[in-house]
Amino acid sequence: MKGRIFGDLLIGEKTDLSVLKSAKQALVERKPYEIEIVVYKKDGAPIWVFISNSPLFNPDGHLESQIGIIVDITLRKHAEQQLIKTRQDAIDLSKSKEQFLSVMSHEMRTPLNAVIGLTRILKEEDPLERQKENLNILEFSAQNLLSLINDVLDFTKIETGNMTLDPAPLEIYKLVSQTIESLRFKSCDKDLRIDYYIDPRIPKVITGDSTRLYQIFMNLLGNAIKFTECGSVMLKLFLEAEDEDSVPIRFEVHDTGIGIKDDKLKAIFDAYTQAERDTSKKYGGTGLGLAITKKLIELHDSTIEVQSTHGEGTIFSFVIRYLRADKNTVPVETNINLDAPIDGRILVVDDNAMNRLLAGKVLGKWLTEIDYAENGQEAVEKVKDNDYDLVLMDIHMPVMNGLEAVKTIRELGGDKFVKLPIIALTASVQRSEEGRFLQAGMNDFVLKPFEPKDLYRKIRAHIL
Repeated sequence: MKGRIFGDLLIGEKTDLSVLKSAKQALVERKPYEIEIVVYKKDGAPIWVFISNSPLFNPDGHLESQIGIIVDITLRKHAEQQLIKTRQDAIDLSKSKEQFLSVMSHEMRTPLNAVIGLTRILKEEDPLERQKENLNILEFSAQNLLSLINDVLDFTKIETGNMTLDPAPLEIYKLVSQTIESLRFKSCDKDLRIDYYIDPRIPKVITGDSTRLYQIFMNLLGNAIKFTECGSVMLKLFLEAEDEDSVPIRFEVHDTGIGIKDDKLKAIFDAYTQAERDTSKKYGGTGLGLAITKKLIELHDSTIEVQSTHGEGTIFSFVIRYLRADKNTVPVETNINLDAPIDGRILVVDDNAMNRLLAGKVLGKWLTEIDYAENGQEAVEKVKDNDYDLVLMDIHMPVMNGLEAVKTIRELGGDKFVKLPIIALTASVQRSEEGRFLQAGMNDFVLKPFEPKDLYRKIRAHIL
C-alpha cells in the first residue's frame, strides 16, 4: 500500500472510474457523497458496494474526521439486473407478438381479400340461377373464415395492448335494430324468436365506440343463437342511474338455449375454452368469442356477468357508462354512389397477382386508367416516369416494402412527389401501424378485405 491510495487497490476492469473520480473530488472539497460502484476483492472477485461518506466539522468549521460506510450490495444489484433483464425480455416478447400479429394478419387476410372480393364481383355479374347458391355458400364460408381469423387477431391485439376505444357520436337505437335484423337469417331453420327491448329513457345519441359495441353484440347474440334451437333470444337495454355527463346502460342478452353447467361458468371466458368437449365439433367456433367479449368490456372499465341454468338458458349482462353526446351532434350518414366515375389515374402496388386482379376489377368500375407495380422499387420508378393522381400501396412486399417506397417517393422532392396522395392498402391491423403509415408519408389506409364503398370514399376524398 506504500505510496498508493487505498481505494486504488480495489479498482478493476468493471470499475466506473468516472464515479470514483466524482467521489475523490467530493472528498477533496470536503463534501458528503454516496456512490454505488464495482470493486474487487483480494482474490480478484468483483463485488458491488455502496459507499457513503460524511465529513464532520468542529464548531470552528475545521474538519475533524470523516465517517465512511461501505455496504456490500452485490445480491441487491444482481436482483436488480435480473429484474431489468426480465423486463427487457418481456418488452422483446411483446414486440415479437406485435410482429407476429402484423405478419399473420397480412398472410391470412391477403388471400381472403381475393376470395371475398372476387365472390362479390361474380355475384354482381348476373350469374346463372344454379350458380347463385354456390356463390352464396362460397361467400358465407369465406366470411366465416374471416370471422375466425379476426377472432384470433383481435385476441392477440388485446393481449399486446394494440386495441383502444374510438369514441364518436353513436345512435344506439339504430345500432341495436340493425344488429338484430342482420342476425334474423340465422334463425330461419329454427323455432326461434329474436328481438330486443330498449329502455325509452336512453338518449337516441350517445358518445361511444360503435365498432366495439357491435362486436360485443355479435359475439354474445351469435353465441345465443348458436346454442338455442327453440324459444327466444333477447337483447335488452336498461338505463341505470344517470347524471349530467354520463349515460350508464345495462345490457342483457337472454336466451332459452342449452345453458351452461355451474362448474363451467368461470371457464367459458378463458381463451380457446368451450363449455363442453364436443361443442366445437357440433357448433363450430374458436372458443375465443367470449374471451374477446370479456376483454372488450374490460376496455370499457366494466365487467361481464353470467347466470345460467343447464338446459334452460343463459343471461349475460354488463354495464357500460357512456358520455352524453352534444344535442346537436348526429352521425352523418352518406350514401355512396359506386356508379359515379372518378376522373383520375391510379397506380396499384401489390406483390399478390390475385389482389392486383381484384383491385383492377373493383377500380375498373370507376376509373379508366389503372397501372400496376409488383413491389415498392417498381412503384418508385413508375411514379418517377408517370403522372398519377393517387397510389394504392401494399405494405409487405419483396425487394422494397411499401413504407420504404413511400419514404423514397417523398424524398424525391418537388410538389409532384410530396403532394401525391398515397393510400396504404394493407392487411396489417396493429394499432401502431396507422402512426407508421402517416410517419412514412402516407395519407390514409384501407384495410383488407376491403369494402368497395370504403375504398371509393377514400379515393374520392383525394381525387375531386
